[in-house]
Amino acid sequence: MEAEVQGYLTEFDILRGQIHESIQGLNDEAANWLPLPEGTNSIYAIISHLIGSQTHWVRRVIAGEAVQRDREAEFHASGRLTELLSRWGKASMESEAILEKLSLAQLGETRTVSGHPEWGRITVRWCILHLISHLAIHVGHIQLTRQLRDHRLS
Repeated sequence: MEAEVQGYLTEFDILRGQIHESIQGLNDEAANWLPLPEGTNSIYAIISHLIGSQTHWVRRVIAGEAVQRDREAEFHASGRLTELLSRWGKASMESEAILEKLSLAQLGETRTVSGHPEWGRITVRWCILHLISHLAIHVGHIQLTRQLRDHRLS
């Protein structure tokens, strides 16, 4: 595996670890809790969105697979946390299997992202860095949502 790709995978592991640390001890009610009735997302919905985003960027954009996604539904998702984490683990393993096979030449290949004509052609490397950045932003959302919920109960 290319050292650059290994670095990206390590960063994904670090960020996923921060999410797992942030959700330790949550039950289903806590995972589905909304800080405000409108304009905020539950931890469950955020992780649901991260599954959709990761699948979109890695399997659809990078690997060129046909992937069905309802982005809007991700933000309204709710359910059992254990089932969600199982889906997230599966999606992460599928993504890692694709990414770990990338060569340096493939990292420089370009892609077009439907729905974002303003981006033009972007490299596979850019897609991975964008996904890392996106995941990091949502780690902060999850951490803050957890803090707000825990504070509400104290």
